Amino acid sequence: MNGDRGILRWYPARWRERYGSELLAMVEDVSEGHAPSRSLRRSLQLAGLKERLREHALVGRDRPPADRVRAGARVILVAWAALVVAGCGFAKFTEHWQVGVSVRDRFVPDLMYGIVVVLAVLGALAVLGVVATALPSLRGALAAGRWRLARRPVLAACGLTVVAVASTAGLAAWAHHLTNAQRNGASLVYSGAFISWALLVVAMVVAWTIAAVAVERHVDMSPRLVRAVGIGASVLVVCTVAIAGAILVWWIAVARTAPWVLGSNQLGTPASPWAWPLAGEAAVAVVAAVIALLGATRLVSAARSGIRTR
Repeated sequence: MNGDRGILRWYPARWRERYGSELLAMVEDVSEGHAPSRSLRRSLQLAGLKERLREHALVGRDRPPADRVRAGARVILVAWAALVVAGCGFAKFTEHWQVGVSVRDRFVPDLMYGIVVVLAVLGALAVLGVVATALPSLRGALAAGRWRLARRPVLAACGLTVVAVASTAGLAAWAHHLTNAQRNGASLVYSGAFISWALLVVAMVVAWTIAAVAVERHVDMSPRLVRAVGIGASVLVVCTVAIAGAILVWWIAVARTAPWVLGSNQLGTPASPWAWPLAGEAAVAVVAAVIALLGATRLVSAARSGIRTR
């Protein structure tokens, strides 16, 4: 029976309290006193995962539309955070890329690069717009004493931000005294410091995403805020998908006309169009786009059910 109880861990706590004993009794009857079969365990585990997703309004239509908007927005926010990481890497990789591309071959890469920059700004403005709309609800949560429930992730994110800003200033000052070759791999010490800084930035982005989700869980969603979240999340979906596409098109355009740029080779020398850093950034961007589209399905589901906005 102890092994059977392990199955319950796959289900949400409230579900276990209400249906746990019935499920265990059913498993015992079906197994006729023996340990449940592997196929039965797998089936029950998958059902438990589905119940957890349903509890968080990530699947199904039994939750209110406002909850589905919140769930979709969380997923989209995670996708946007992943895209921010990929975008930072893309910005670093494409530093001074115009130097190795002739003027007549720059139109498409220039256009794609411009799209990435413009949509990155638009996405940031969408996030800030939702935050501005949520300020009254945030003040209400603070007044109700809910700050302590989200205090730790917010303080952790603030602490990482301070360290990241200080590290960025220090690394920039250090890089100013190095040669171009040293900044691009010739100095192992600087390369190690740069990698550590990049990991720190990733940790900061992850921390702020966790903090945002923690705060959102304790904020009362007015109809106006629900509408703002839906609009902001929709903008992020469009930006995420379009930026991922623009990165891929930029890569293809440069690989066709100036592949040496991707390998930091001399102008006009034969080079492979494959670049591992860019491949990683593009892969993260594509995964982020897919996740954003999955989150958008919850927004569509809520819109079809109707959301009160007045």
